Amino acid sequence: MPTYFYARVSTKTQDPKSQVEAARARAIPTSNIVVEVASGAKNDRPELTKLLARLERGDVLVTFKLDRLARSLHHLLTILKDLKERGIGFETIDGVSTRGPTGQLTISIMGAVAQFERDLMLERTMAGLAVARAEGKVGGRRRLMKPQDIAQASRHMTEGKLKAREVAKMYGVSERSLWRNLRWAADLKTLRGEKTQLTE
Repeated sequence: MPTYFYARVSTKTQDPKSQVEAARARAIPTSNIVVEVASGAKNDRPELTKLLARLERGDVLVTFKLDRLARSLHHLLTILKDLKERGIGFETIDGVSTRGPTGQLTISIMGAVAQFERDLMLERTMAGLAVARAEGKVGGRRRLMKPQDIAQASRHMTEGKLKAREVAKMYGVSERSLWRNLRWAADLKTLRGEKTQLTE
């Protein structure tokens, strides 16, 4: 059965060599190895999207670790549910597999733990910023985008009207700065217990 490998690094300065070598050790053909450069929190992953669309029933998708595949627990479970419904297997190099009920449970638990750790980190960060503001200190650089700008930019993108590049140009910021502002807004909503589409 055809096996495909998805490797991801966060920046162009990072080297996917260890992931690719792990794929080759599994005898996965080079033509079936996909490498993408994308932040773990970034919504847009064109290479992953194309690979998922390419997979057929009976194929197997392999990644180095769970965090290489998804940007959040919700995203992870959405992908795995889609793969299962299409009859496509999933494995990681470190031994996680969707085979059987135990595999499904293991993936859910690991994804939940990863999300929990991220939530704790965000909570500590926000608490630290609150203390800094209370002491008259300013945490981080001043944001070029106002809250209303971020909300409007999010609507443009989630409704499929404009691409990130076009939205960034509209507000006079880089794509990286745009994603950072969207991530900040989504994390803030998460901590407040509000619903948001940015983290899905």
